[in-house]
Amino acid sequence: MGDIHDEIAAKLDAQPLNVRKLALRALELAHDNSETAVFEGLKNWVREIVKAGSQS
Repeated sequence: MGDIHDEIAAKLDAQPLNVRKLALRALELAHDNSETAVFEGLKNWVREIVKAGSQS
């Protein structure tokens, strides 16, 4: 499974920073968590990204 994650991560280089951050976080969470836990983790991560973006 690590090889697939590495391939996905390499393809993300052309994406905007926030997209890369979200996708990489999804890969990290998917490694050890249930689908529900991944969803909740990503929801919180998106909130942090949006909050950080609105402060700049």
